[in-house]
Amino acid sequence: MDRDKARVNPIHRGGVEGGGTQRQRISTTGETLFGPAEATPTGREAYKGETRKRSNDAGQGVGGGHSTEEPRENRGEGRAATSINRPTLGKAAGLPPQGKATPRPRLAKRKAPARLDPARKLQRTLYRVAKQQPERRFTLLYDKVCRQDILQEAWRRVKSNKGAAGVDEVDIDEIREYGEARFLNEIEQALRDVNYRVSLVRRVHIPKTGQPGKTRPLGIPTVKDRVVQMAVKLVIEPLFEADFAPCSFGFRPKKTPRMGLSIIAEKTQAGYPQVVDVDLKSYLDPAS
Repeated sequence: MDRDKARVNPIHRGGVEGGGTQRQRISTTGETLFGPAEATPTGREAYKGETRKRSNDAGQGVGGGHSTEEPRENRGEGRAATSINRPTLGKAAGLPPQGKATPRPRLAKRKAPARLDPARKLQRTLYRVAKQQPERRFTLLYDKVCRQDILQEAWRRVKSNKGAAGVDEVDIDEIREYGEARFLNEIEQALRDVNYRVSLVRRVHIPKTGQPGKTRPLGIPTVKDRVVQMAVKLVIEPLFEADFAPCSFGFRPKKTPRMGLSIIAEKTQAGYPQVVDVDLKSYLDPAS
């Protein structure tokens, strides 16, 4: 009986006086309300008593709605604008100029590896073969000296070294006027026809460094002979480089006497107390 009575006339349910709306009869009066009819609460709102106010119906104050009743365009006061007006001198303030997007940093383009010229490629190939096969003997190298790319590289080095004229009194400037391509073609043709002949060497005496009053002889070949000599050096130098010891610094490519002095200093600090200096006296002088 108590359970049936509680269902018919509940006192409190969910904190709302008068009970819930379940199994409750609602009488219609036929009364007409002016304006929009209030919606009947359903679900969770039926147990909260007063209908929750939304948007503009909420009152001003703590916990009230944040919107005002007046139209948005007629507001005189309200929230501050969210956009920032940058000054015209934005660069001075450390900001990008107004209306311009900050450009993205461009990634550095990867540079293509530098290709070796044919002369350098030949030298590297000869060096690798000589290093991997110490017992090998290279017998067919004459055709390498006659190559046009080897002669061009030889002429470039001779031209950069400058130097005086030989017994024919033809210097670098005269060959430029004569024509560099024509000059090299004539040398190549003479080498391939095997009728190239070396000219005499001009002999001069130059003073010795640090020895006042003493001189040493110096031979100056012709420019043509210097080009052929340089071509031969370009071909056979890699073969000898493969046999040199790491401690050798004399007259080698990318080796200087200062590098040798630095090795001596390192060995001295490592505990080697003696340094032996050997020189060949009058090695280039003619035999008496």
